[in-house]
Amino acid sequence: TQLSANFGEQIFMETLIQQIINGLVLGSMYALVALGYTMVYGIIGLINFAHGEVLMVGAMTSWSIIGLMQESMPGTPGWIILIVAMVIAAFLAKGFMVSWVDFAWLAAFGALNLGAGLALFSYGARMLPAAVAALIGTLEPVLGPVWVWLVHGEVPNSRTLMGGAIVFAALLLHLLFELRQARRT
Repeated sequence: TQLSANFGEQIFMETLIQQIINGLVLGSMYALVALGYTMVYGIIGLINFAHGEVLMVGAMTSWSIIGLMQESMPGTPGWIILIVAMVIAAFLAKGFMVSWVDFAWLAAFGALNLGAGLALFSYGARMLPAAVAALIGTLEPVLGPVWVWLVHGEVPNSRTLMGGAIVFAALLLHLLFELRQARRT
């Protein structure tokens, strides 16, 4: 039993560390999109919603380059490739640096908020069917405006609240239907 408990703790820690890294990556992507919106809006006064496409091109380019690096350096650990990619990215993004204080806040947000939340969600999702866990995962973008409203006082548009309420109601009805079906069997 002690061996299985240690093994369970090891798996939990590995999952936690992986989810913290995932959170840092996702937080960095959010920061890049926000930086792009800020720069474009600050320069031309218009919001350009093409940042999703630009982010997708960047993600696919990064994925391709990492694949090429793994092929050219077989057997190299992923963390070494990550460090090489970070050095290359730092060199290329030299003109777009943020202050160390802003970077610390972004890193803390990415690691703690997103990483820990994703780790807890993935741990709890093991107890649910995959479809139900995926539906619960859809609440993140729906509840985002609510958290901004509560924390920052920014009141969301009525259409945003209406759309979120529709998604939330659909999810709640689905979960209640699933619970009712489970009790019948």
